[in-house]
Amino acid sequence: MHALLPQATALRRVTLRSAERDCLRARHRLEQALETVDWTPPGLSPRAVLFVKRVVLDTRDGGARQGQTPFARRVSAALARCAGQALRPWLHADAASADAVVFSDEVEMVACLVRDWLHGTAFERWWWRSVLRDADPEPWLHLHVLARGEVLVPAAMRLMEGAGFSAHPSAEVEAWFARLGDAQAQEALASVARAYALAPYPPLPPPTKPVGHRDADRARSQSA
Repeated sequence: MHALLPQATALRRVTLRSAERDCLRARHRLEQALETVDWTPPGLSPRAVLFVKRVVLDTRDGGARQGQTPFARRVSAALARCAGQALRPWLHADAASADAVVFSDEVEMVACLVRDWLHGTAFERWWWRSVLRDADPEPWLHLHVLARGEVLVPAAMRLMEGAGFSAHPSAEVEAWFARLGDAQAQEALASVARAYALAPYPPLPPPTKPVGHRDADRARSQSA
């Protein structure tokens, strides 16, 4: 499955406070230091997706032990602490209050996004800003999920499995698919067929026009 996120590691914003008067030099030194950081906390699954709200480092000399620790190691250690305290939105209803959240994989991330979108809470979760950027959940799901059957099917299955605080998980899948228009539903069926080498689905039939009383009478008279 191709990655849903454009980058393996992404920083939304970096703020540097330094006594260095040459701003360009300070920025260059910071960028060089960031390139040496190991962004994978130990013990974190390679398939996991970790979001950290903020990492604050004080790089001033605070003693021999701190002065001997390179910047990259400080960042990696801070990330390891965040990963160890991260909550899983799939399992923890109070994850929005955490400074770090983790998803077991991108499928779980999509399932959580669908669930938050359906319940109208997607914009209350700080981590979705890193995924959606300036997009709304619906067009993002259309582009990255509906058009890719290899993502759509496992995400729907994960929703069907539900979580501890999801009373009716199957209702969420039904509500998601009920929001699809005919064109989107046809695209989703086609993407599933491509992903799993299935026979192409036939086009959806056009909606039938209700038969009125006069049309019914006319049809009976013609058949007689």
